[in-house]
Amino acid sequence: MTVEHPLNHVIEFEVRRVWKKLPLGSYDFDDLMHFGYLGLLEAEARFDPDQGVQLASFAKYRIRGAILDGIRTGLGPYGRRHYDGLRKDFVAQANAARTTSDTEKGPEVTRQDVTFRQASDLNNTLLGAHP
Repeated sequence: MTVEHPLNHVIEFEVRRVWKKLPLGSYDFDDLMHFGYLGLLEAEARFDPDQGVQLASFAKYRIRGAILDGIRTGLGPYGRRHYDGLRKDFVAQANAARTTSDTEKGPEVTRQDVTFRQASDLNNTLLGAHP
């Protein structure tokens, strides 16, 4: 039997706010929920009831921050610019691989279509080719 935290709805709300802005398939909902729970634990540890603020109001900022931090650290040691370059390379490769026949030609790939996982796979392929 699993016991849900009373502020689980706050975590889900913040995760959905962030998740809908991410490219489709870039992160699992459960991974973002995990980041949110870490933020909730931090909020509970720092919460001071004498300040006159409810825990839910205080925690939502910590939860959202923890989710965004989890996404940032998920980018690895290279950072956002590195992955933006990888997305650009992925788009160029995907569009070059499209067939020239009008009947088999798929839609053009844009940067918004590239997920974090696809860019990460391209990065692993490029790094694997280096000694």
